[in-house]
Amino acid sequence: MTASQRKITIALLGKTGHGKSATGNTILRKNYFKESSNMSSCSKLVKDGENKIDGYVVTVYDTPGPYDTDENEAFMKKKAVEHCDTLMYACTNSGVNAFILVLNYSASYTEEEIKTVNMYEQIFGPDFIKNHGILVFTHGENFDEEETGNFKTWCNAQTGPMKTLIEKFQDNILLIKNKGSFDGIRATSSHDILQLCIKKKEYLKCDYDRPSCIRNRKVLSGSGSYCKIM
Repeated sequence: MTASQRKITIALLGKTGHGKSATGNTILRKNYFKESSNMSSCSKLVKDGENKIDGYVVTVYDTPGPYDTDENEAFMKKKAVEHCDTLMYACTNSGVNAFILVLNYSASYTEEEIKTVNMYEQIFGPDFIKNHGILVFTHGENFDEEETGNFKTWCNAQTGPMKTLIEKFQDNILLIKNKGSFDGIRATSSHDILQLCIKKKEYLKCDYDRPSCIRNRKVLSGSGSYCKIM
């Protein structure tokens, strides 16, 4: 991304309850999104907020979390594809600078989270994490360095599926704080996230419309009638 563009577009991904909406508010340094601490889905639709920060027009899309309802898995996959279609339609002209996967660092990385990441890789393509992804761990205000060491040490100590996830994101990983004032510690978290976003390659509609991605979305939606967005 060049400085002359002066625009950053971000999509928040992940399950409800990990701090997606709070992270969106932190990035924008304003209360745009309704925050929730429970696992019932607050975001039923793709929502967006916008603010001008450090000379950039920053737009954040908060997407509904998969596996947040009592519906069956087939229904949830179909809705996830629809939500991603809505996101990419809204970003047709600008693309997405970064997809931010939001996880609570103190929560377990469950089978549902693993399925969620795998599903996003099917929808957006296997290289979307490497080229466009940022992993943000929330609840940094509860992180105890005396107990676990610094954040890099904590990341290196992870095992199993969490270790695999961290390796996928490489150096594009942050621990942030979503508590406090927007002109204090949350501004620091916002700045750190935006600095990573600026370095990312834009994910465009042509990336989303690759034949392999369309085939995957057709399978996930469970419908032979699925077609690419216009």
